Amino acid sequence: MAIQYLQKVQALEPRNIPPGLQLAELYLRKGEGEKALNLAKGLELVDGKDLGVLALEGRAYVATGKPGLAKAVYKRMTAFAGADAASQYKIARLHLDLGDQNAALYNLGKSLSDTPDYLPALALLAELEIKSGKLVEAEARARRLVERFRATKPGIACWVISHLHVGSMTKRWRAIRRHSINHPVRKR
Repeated sequence: MAIQYLQKVQALEPRNIPPGLQLAELYLRKGEGEKALNLAKGLELVDGKDLGVLALEGRAYVATGKPGLAKAVYKRMTAFAGADAASQYKIARLHLDLGDQNAALYNLGKSLSDTPDYLPALALLAELEIKSGKLVEAEARARRLVERFRATKPGIACWVISHLHVGSMTKRWRAIRRHSINHPVRKR
């Protein structure tokens, strides 16, 4: 039903990007990668620098078995995003979906260059360090995150601490409890 409605909207207003993006997302969910890719290419003609359109095109290339073309699109996105922390973070996530950790690290570096406290990028960087076995670096980064965000965002501190203990959930909960007891949240 939603697809039919969005197809009608797209036929009436082919230059209207938001409904086109929604329609292409539905195509991807249904496994119709070629339809999503064709729509994304059409939307790219409307605005070739729209990061949402480019992300969709890259994901459609992945869905159609063309990861090399997706990487090329993500590289273009990196240039268009500039130093925007949120956009570079999203591009890093797209690179990780392709399994390209080096490109993701590059985008995370760009994300943090002008906004060094951008929490999603910092957390993802710590997570990548854990996954790559750089536990000492990950723990140091996580401890800095805990110190930085403890007073303003105690839930984040608990999340970081839980990721320090990659093993069992029991170890994670014990670490969170120890942190909560040693660092109670102050009411303002």
